[in-house]
Amino acid sequence: MTYRKKLCIAMALLANVLGGLSSSLLARDSGTAAITHQRSGIEVRRKDMSLLIVALDDSVIRVRIGPGGVLPEDASWAVSAARRARRIAVVPQTDGFSTRALRVRIDPSSLRLIVEDQAGQVISADTLNPI
Repeated sequence: MTYRKKLCIAMALLANVLGGLSSSLLARDSGTAAITHQRSGIEVRRKDMSLLIVALDDSVIRVRIGPGGVLPEDASWAVSAARRARRIAVVPQTDGFSTRALRVRIDPSSLRLIVEDQAGQVISADTLNPI
């Protein structure tokens, strides 16, 4: 599978996850989030919400969102269990992380997620106030 195809699949999955949020979740304003770096990504917590963003490989990330601070069941119609279990080590950044192919940033105030390639070209970016 080509790099470009992997990026397209990853962004389609991301759009699906973020597009599926309920309107009540989108309306909440719960303050600034705390970012905790992990070996394969970041965990972001903001009062009553939790996000987990992990790198499955250098060009594919997985975003999980948990209202109430609890992540939902680790299941997916689009990504197999074996694929979800794969992780790579990332390079921590102040506002996110990077892989050999991607730079993932999150704004702790708005939870705006921005995914760029290593040249700084935006692949996907949330609206200014997504959550």
